[in-house]
Amino acid sequence: MRMRIAVITLLLLAPAASSGLVARETDSASRVESQQLFVKPLAADPSKEVNAQTYTFAPGAVLPWHIHPDADEIAYIIEGTFTFQRAGEQPKVLHVGEADYVEPNVGIAA
Repeated sequence: MRMRIAVITLLLLAPAASSGLVARETDSASRVESQQLFVKPLAADPSKEVNAQTYTFAPGAVLPWHIHPDADEIAYIIEGTFTFQRAGEQPKVLHVGEADYVEPNVGIAA
C-alpha cells in the first residue's frame, strides 16, 4: 500500500543544510514522489513563504536524517500510516487524519 502525506512547510530559507546527524540506510528501490500544490508569500511577512506539497511514499521508503533550516513543517496523513523520528526521540507513527508539527532546525528522519 502506498502512503500519501500532505506536508505544509513554512519556508524561511530555501537551501537545505547538513545537520551532522547519523545517516540512515536507504533502500534504493524505495521512492518518494512529491507534488507542489502552491507557494505563496506569508501574509504577515512577505519575505517568507508558505509552501504546500503532497508526498507519496512507497512501502519501505526511507528519508535520511535532515533538517529544514528555519522552516516550520506540518504533516497531515491522507492515506496509510507514516513513521518518522525526531532527533533524540523514539519513532512516532501517524495514522489517517492525524497531524504533527516539526519545529524549525529539528533533525528528522522517516
